Amino acid sequence: MYKKAIIQFGNHQYLIKINKYIYLNKLNKYNVNDNILIKKNILLIIDNNNKILIGKPYIKNFIIKAKILEHLKNKKIIIFKKKKRKGYNIKKGHRQKLTKLKIINIKKNGS
Repeated sequence: MYKKAIIQFGNHQYLIKINKYIYLNKLNKYNVNDNILIKKNILLIIDNNNKILIGKPYIKNFIIKAKILEHLKNKKIIIFKKKKRKGYNIKKGHRQKLTKLKIINIKKNGS
């Protein structure tokens, strides 16, 4: 049984586990309750034998199945810029759009 993996999605890398949630930058081309397959596995950790598979650059024949639960916004981040003694200050807010995924399965492609 494969329980952990490190995947690459976009330009970011994530440590994932089965039945856990991860938050990615918003995936516009997918809808809620869609299942997606992730094939860019960089590292795979096998818990039973304490064996680690490392990809060069990716591990072939392993697929990670995930389900999109919702599209949401992150907490507001305040950006404040100021230059002392110049009368220059700007306050902006930003909320990043995210997608919540649940990792369903990590399996070998043949099984």
